Order: sequence, then C-alpha cells, then structure tokens
Amino acid sequence: PNIIFTSEEFKENIKSTMKSIRFLVKVIGIKWQYEDFITYENLTDNSKKSPPNILVNKNDVMRIQYTSGTTGNPKGITYSWKQHQHRLNNFFLALESSLDVSDSIVHMAPLTHASGNFLHPFFIRGATNIISEEFNTKKLQEMINKEKVTYLFLVPTMIKRLIEDLNKTKFDLSSLKRIFYGASPIPTNILKVGIEHFGYIFRQHYGMTEVPQPVTVLYPHEHKISKFRNKNIRLSSCGRASINVNIKIINELGKKVKIGQVGEICIEAKGVASFKYWNTDKLENENIKNGWFHTNDLGWMDGDGYLYLTGRKSDMIISGGFNIYPNEVESIILQLKEISEVVVIGIPDEIWGEIVTAFVVFNKGMKLTQSQIVDFLSKEISSYKKPKKIHTLKNLPRNNNRKIDRNFLKKNWRNLIIK
Repeated sequence: PNIIFTSEEFKENIKSTMKSIRFLVKVIGIKWQYEDFITYENLTDNSKKSPPNILVNKNDVMRIQYTSGTTGNPKGITYSWKQHQHRLNNFFLALESSLDVSDSIVHMAPLTHASGNFLHPFFIRGATNIISEEFNTKKLQEMINKEKVTYLFLVPTMIKRLIEDLNKTKFDLSSLKRIFYGASPIPTNILKVGIEHFGYIFRQHYGMTEVPQPVTVLYPHEHKISKFRNKNIRLSSCGRASINVNIKIINELGKKVKIGQVGEICIEAKGVASFKYWNTDKLENENIKNGWFHTNDLGWMDGDGYLYLTGRKSDMIISGGFNIYPNEVESIILQLKEISEVVVIGIPDEIWGEIVTAFVVFNKGMKLTQSQIVDFLSKEISSYKKPKKIHTLKNLPRNNNRKIDRNFLKKNWRNLIIK
C-alpha cells in the first residue's frame, strides 16, 4: 500500500508509523491535512465525475484484512478480487431475508472485522450503512427509532448491554428484521432474554478471516427450541454449514471423530486453499492441509449437522490430566445474574499442571463470594471443572476487535485483580 486515508483522530499513530515505513507513502487526511499532502476533500473536488477506466485482474490483491489476534499478534490475510467475490456469493446465498434499498444496518463493531462483512453487500443492494464511532445503547436505540433501522450486527456483550438498557417506552424498535450476532459464543440465558424482547429475529454467524463467510449459520427459525429434540442445547450451537462450505472435525492424529466428540474444526470452501498471510512466510502451509483449513477452534457436531464450539485449541485447560473447555465453564457462571462478564483460563500449577481460574466482573451494585459461586457450580458441572480460584476485575481486557484478550490476561492477571 502506498496511500493512507485517515481521519485526524489517528494523527499521532500516523506520525509514529511513518518513521518505520521504508517506502514513500502518501497520507490523505479526511477533513484535515497531514504535512503538505492533499486532503480527501481536495482529491474529490478535483476529480472527474466519470468512473475511471481501469481493468482489474481477478488475481490482484484487493484487500488485506487482519485477524483479531486471539492466539498472538494479528496476521494480515490477503484477498484477491476473485476471493472477495466468493465471500460475497456466500453471503447472498446464505441470506434468507430480503435486502433492498429500504433496508439499513448500524455498524457498532469495527469494520475491519466481522461487521465489515456486511458493508459491501448492503451497498450492492442500495441499502444504507450507518457507522457509529462507539457502542452506546441509548444512541443505538435513538438511531433505530429515527432511521427505522432493519438490521444490526452485535457481538454477545453488546446484546447483553442492549437488553439491560432497553427502553421500549421511549424508543420504537419494531423496524428491526434481523439481529446478526457472532465473533464469540453467547450464553443461552442471554439469548433467551433477547428472544423474549425482540422475537425470533436473531441469526448467528460463525467464521474467521481466513475463510469465506459465513462458515455456519443458525437461522432465526432454528432459535425456536421447542421444534428440536435437543431443546435448549440447540441455542448453544453456531448452526450448520452454509452453502459451498464443508466442515469436518478431527482428532490429534488427523482422523475424523465420531458424532458428539470434541476435535479441531477444519473447513473446506472456495478460496480457502489459495489465501496467503501478508509478510509471514509459509504460515499458510501450517494451517492448510490437503485443501482443508485447520482453524485451531475446538468443537463437536450433533447428528443433525449442528456445530458447537468449545473454545480455541490453545485455550483448552489441562488440569490433573483432564481436558477442560473454558467456554463451558463461562457459560454456566454467566447464568448468575450478579455477574456481568467472565473469562476462564488455566494458571500454571506445580501439582495440577494448570488450575482452572475464573475472572469475573460483577454487575453494578452486586456481589458474590467465591464460595457462593462455587456452590452454584457444584450443582451444574463436574468437580474438576470448577475454578479453584476466582478473582474480581473492574473490566476484562480486550483487543482491537473488542474480543476478550486471554493472552494478555494470562500474562498480566496479577496486576489486574481487585485486591
């Protein structure tokens, strides 16, 4: 890249970054000027109104999108125009509701990640993209009420906060047709409350930067748990494979596991075998084997093809020889109304190898003792899965994509806990 478009809020970032760039980069400021470069307004005012006559090669790099860095530093993924077309095709093939010029979506999450997947499809259909600089539940409800917003994309923590701050007396939210959610697992108790307030308009996506999205979809009608044999457990699923996507779950030897057994999730789809990591030599060779992308996500599949996530392979806790999946423990702890957020990690221990450790954030004005939390868990999960230590935090650390930063917590938890 040799041109950077940026707003003034990133002025200091640009100044520090320019020192380390080894080639000439033009910085075009939006509503501000960087040094003696032109502004975005200068550029558009002096541009021709006719579209540029440029032929694009389908194999040219169209964009570089970065992973959220849940297993380390964010990695750049290069997309060609051809691969981008595969992503758009997957999006529209998986879409079960109408999308036209009367629709609009509010982007509350960063466009550089999951929320950005909706940007181009909405433009293609002539729909409206509304971009918010921050997540604020009151402002969101004001926007829905004023603009008659039809679509939202929210991560689970946003859904929880929106439910807590709902004001249906003041704001009319009936225009909403769909609430897309994803990026991290959602506790089923929160999802049930959301359905009570908004109805069956929730739609879950599971995917990742390296593969065409969505990998799986849990459609609105599949949230009606009374229709299924497995009842409540179906709400904890991230859905079934979307069109043009194949999924298999393998063990450590690379063999497919049986239905109901946990293993690593592997994905086969158009474009998966040809993506490249930016400036990271041959890393794709480690993750792509025989055309299948190995996700580092652990999960299992039921007899109807529904996929259930249990966490990242690197997040699994091994304590006393037992495998413990943080997502399972977290989802049960979040059933306690006093707890707003929780993350469970393994802390090194000489005797057990690792001990299960929970970090909780309490709702305002609420509190529980460690023994009260453990007593509740005793009725819900096996003894070896219960946290041996529970610490209180004011907030959970998050990365740029607003996902909980487990790696940071593992390294710095002693400095974060409330004494």
